[in-house]
Amino acid sequence: MKSFFQNKANILLSLVLIVILGIAGFLLFNYLSPENVKAIDYSQLAKSEIEEWFKEKDLSEALDFEYEYSDEIAYDKVIYQSIKEGDEIFEQITIVLSKGMDPEKEVEFIEISQDLDVDEALKWLKENGFNDVSVEYVLSKEYPKGIVLDANVNGLVKRSKPIILTVSAGEDADSVVIEVPDFKNMTKNEVSAWASKNAITVKFAYEMSDTVASDKVIAQSVEAGRSIKASQSLTVTISQGKGVTMISFNGKTKTYVSDWCRTSGIAVSFSEEYSDTIDSGYVISQSIASGKKVPVSTSLKVVISKGEQEKADVPTSGILGISEADFLRKAKEWKLNPVKSATTYFSTTLKAGTIYSYDDGLIPVGSDINYALSCGPFNFDQNEFNGKKKSTAMSLVDKYNERNAHLTISFSEVPNNSETLNRTFGCEISGTAISCKIAVEETVDLINHVGKNSPCNGATACEVDGISYAITTQYSDKYAEGLVISQDVAAGKVKPGTKVKLVVSLGPEPVATSYIMDIGDYESYHRSDADSTIAALKAGPFASFTNVRYQKSSSRYGVGVIISISVDGDGSYSPGYYPINVPIVITVCSEQTN
Repeated sequence: MKSFFQNKANILLSLVLIVILGIAGFLLFNYLSPENVKAIDYSQLAKSEIEEWFKEKDLSEALDFEYEYSDEIAYDKVIYQSIKEGDEIFEQITIVLSKGMDPEKEVEFIEISQDLDVDEALKWLKENGFNDVSVEYVLSKEYPKGIVLDANVNGLVKRSKPIILTVSAGEDADSVVIEVPDFKNMTKNEVSAWASKNAITVKFAYEMSDTVASDKVIAQSVEAGRSIKASQSLTVTISQGKGVTMISFNGKTKTYVSDWCRTSGIAVSFSEEYSDTIDSGYVISQSIASGKKVPVSTSLKVVISKGEQEKADVPTSGILGISEADFLRKAKEWKLNPVKSATTYFSTTLKAGTIYSYDDGLIPVGSDINYALSCGPFNFDQNEFNGKKKSTAMSLVDKYNERNAHLTISFSEVPNNSETLNRTFGCEISGTAISCKIAVEETVDLINHVGKNSPCNGATACEVDGISYAITTQYSDKYAEGLVISQDVAAGKVKPGTKVKLVVSLGPEPVATSYIMDIGDYESYHRSDADSTIAALKAGPFASFTNVRYQKSSSRYGVGVIISISVDGDGSYSPGYYPINVPIVITVCSEQTN
């Protein structure tokens, strides 16, 4: 018994000793091990200072630079760091540096006003990222020297577009002679300032140079010491710094590319893609071809391989018709993300709710696998197709057929004023064939009655073959009595109950008559002169006749006596009643002869 308790005590003592040694080892390790490096705020440091900081901490391999355009952060300054200030550095750190303002971004150009000074315009252009700017000077009597007259652009302008300002050189610029200085060692801004001050048009060209620092003058088109007029121009060539000849990174690692770009002064950014042919960590592609010479600080984009992506082999058979739950379990086994279609599809063989279609073959693990469900066979609801326009019904069929309903539809026009006109009704289905009626207006045939006998047979109104006729009459020289002269509704198809007005002929209009006496009976109308006789006849017996012509003539009869009366061209008329429009010629004696 004693031995048992003694053994238990020994075991307990051993455990305590192990715990004490563990704590001591942990404390000793933390005491002797170097202090973990903590990140700082790198936003105040230049790129070279950041590299030096990581080098001092022996963490150069942990540093990655990426570049982005920024309108707010100056070139080569920090936009973002992947680790917070004060956090310990355990893994790779990415620091995003500014590439300056995006040259392809569009900016609303400065408004050219009558008081815009060239220096003010150049300052605005610099602040807004326009770096390819030149000034051309022209003589102007209207505007003083230095006022911007025009620009080659307006509205939204890309920063990369060359900008040309047209500026007034004043009225007498040709009389001002300027000595050209030696621009060597000047910067582009210094040359622009000199040109602006002296109203000289300067055009800039750019070249890479192994001997002249970036942004310094390489050459000038007018030698130093020579004189030019203020309105003339010259060209100044600006250095883009040492050129770098791009190499091929095929077969190179990301570290190799970073080191080469850091040494060469090239800004590089990385992205990653899977590749079935390039091993993980090696270059797939580069944005600048090998052998091309580019300025220092040019941005290079490099794609690094993540290696061959694991793929799930999704079978092409045996899946259709299984339940959605079983498919989701299989997707999990395949390590794929199932994405369900919002559309279900009709099927005569697959039950509703089972798998109708899915992505198959080799699919990268972690990718989406799309699938759709069956909703079973198509179930026809006639109310869904009734009351539709023809085009709407056809669109509805097309919508179902997109879900594999395999429907066809046909239409027949049926006169039916009780249904909504031009809408479907009475739709039926046989298998997958749908037939619908379309209500069209019921009509009757209206004939052309003109020249025919009145359909009302002398009545003033009637209804014949569903058409209501109203009759009015008038005299007509063209149509015989009882024939229709006109109708107000054209012949053709008309609605039942349509009202039609017909005008029916009464035949030629009767002409009024008046009595013509024997010529001897007009003695009481004879006057002492022809004109008085004619006046008496006009006011008396011939007043109602409308076609009477009076003429005067000499005769052996006494003055004012009627010589003759000719009725309708016949001088030997008989007394009686004649139409009042009959032609009558009356001759009256105006002068008596022997």
